[in-house]
Amino acid sequence: MGLIDMSNLDRDAARELIERNIRQFGYHVYIVAGGPLPRVVYTIGLSDRIGAELLLAGGVFYTADDARRIIERVQHQLHAGGRPSKVDVDGLGAFTLQAVHGSWRDGLLLGAVDYYRGRTVEVLQITPDEKHVTSDVPNAAREWNPQVEPVWQWLKAAWPFAVPSTATATTNLEALQGRRVTEVVRWGEDEWEMFSGAGPDVPEDAVRVVPLGSLLAADSSLLPVLDLEVGRGLWRDERDGPWNRWERKGTGGVD
Repeated sequence: MGLIDMSNLDRDAARELIERNIRQFGYHVYIVAGGPLPRVVYTIGLSDRIGAELLLAGGVFYTADDARRIIERVQHQLHAGGRPSKVDVDGLGAFTLQAVHGSWRDGLLLGAVDYYRGRTVEVLQITPDEKHVTSDVPNAAREWNPQVEPVWQWLKAAWPFAVPSTATATTNLEALQGRRVTEVVRWGEDEWEMFSGAGPDVPEDAVRVVPLGSLLAADSSLLPVLDLEVGRGLWRDERDGPWNRWERKGTGGVD
């Protein structure tokens, strides 16, 4: 079963699709993406089979197809009996499971909340191991707190910037795993590149497109990139130091 983008469906059509997938596959996988928050993937329909729904919040290390495989493996393991503290998924790592606080459930799993119509269901967060975890993976066992989980502040906070909240940044896994962003270029009104290290040296399989808001929330020192004109860039040292303009001689553009 593939991931479904429900954003273009009205409420009745969405419910019909959810119910059809539950009848056919035993559960429905819901994906939410496209705004300032990281991607959210969760299930609807597993509560009656295994006693809980599953949530993969953030986790941009993994593609959408990876997320499908992870959820499929975890639900299969749970359906087989018991509640293991760790589930291995071939080629994708090991994942721990923990109960999700109600504030995250009610904030992120809106489709499930609507589907169950007031019935409170348990949710288990699927958390990647240390090798695969990225800055967009929250600890959803704790009550939602924007100071503790700044990347998820846009769940309730108003978008304060002049650029669109749907703006994106092409970046690399090293940046998403905490390494300092050193190169930035603005290619459009709502499109940036932000790499840790030299952009041309980043392997294709390490490139990810994420909400600009995720990077800004994780590292406030990136805020000057909002003032860049289209076609302009900045660079800085990997360890410390200020931003510097990156321009090609004679053109004023990015080299």
